[in-house]
Amino acid sequence: MEGNRKKVYRIAGHMLVIGGSGTSELLERMGCFVPFLSEESSACPDLTIETDRILPSVPGILFYESFLEIGHLRIYKGKACFLCSLQSSDGYNSFHLLCFPGRRKVLTDSTSHPDLLRFGFWVAYNISFAMQRTIAIHASVITCNGKAVLFLGESGTGKSTHTRIWCEHISGAVLLNDDSPVVRITEGYPLVSGSPWSGKTPCYKNEAYPLIALVRLKQAPYNRISELSVLRALGAVYPSCPPELMGDVELSDAICMTISDVLQRVPVYILECLPDPDAAGLVYQTIFRS
Repeated sequence: MEGNRKKVYRIAGHMLVIGGSGTSELLERMGCFVPFLSEESSACPDLTIETDRILPSVPGILFYESFLEIGHLRIYKGKACFLCSLQSSDGYNSFHLLCFPGRRKVLTDSTSHPDLLRFGFWVAYNISFAMQRTIAIHASVITCNGKAVLFLGESGTGKSTHTRIWCEHISGAVLLNDDSPVVRITEGYPLVSGSPWSGKTPCYKNEAYPLIALVRLKQAPYNRISELSVLRALGAVYPSCPPELMGDVELSDAICMTISDVLQRVPVYILECLPDPDAAGLVYQTIFRS
């Protein structure tokens, strides 16, 4: 990356060095990555991302494809690498990333589309660190009393509504991330970190907290919370992990091992609830007063 600008970022404890010209500058202008900038030396990164490159042609097998709100995603697996191809919904913009997890390197071409850049880096981050006990989980997370609680559920279940109620009615509760916090096993214990990916809620905090509980939400005409067995807990957590990685055996196995580490340390609950303060109070009493 000689002659290009290099910036150091620290996300969930992993050091990323991102270099390039236009694409790297767009990343800074977007704002969501700014809280994760670091003044550290770039000598020993956990991941190097070189942007604005002409990517080599790499043969691969398509193992994941999805049509998202931002566009069309395809992921191919090649020899010791993964190719992520993104096409915007209007068909006018694209972004491609070539990930080499074993070499701790990602190469990308150029894009002027902020959403493609943000999501492409999310995919690359997950592929690059899945083997290092790190997962970006689809969840809304609050911190309270120095601990983190992850709220899981399908889109539209009310995760954001529930964490907003926490922040409004539970003393000391603060939103850490509203869409894709990062869970990482550190010295045998799960930590939850904020990330540059927070959905439609701009909540980008470079902070990390011990994970005290996971709660899967289910809409109901009443409020009731139950702790899940390990088997049911696995079924509650697994769907919230990146589906983009599940088509690859090695990546899927790594995610399952990380989930297993979490379940050995942290309880998982099912909350059947109304969108009201009583539901938040019930969870608080169960987790923090038990």
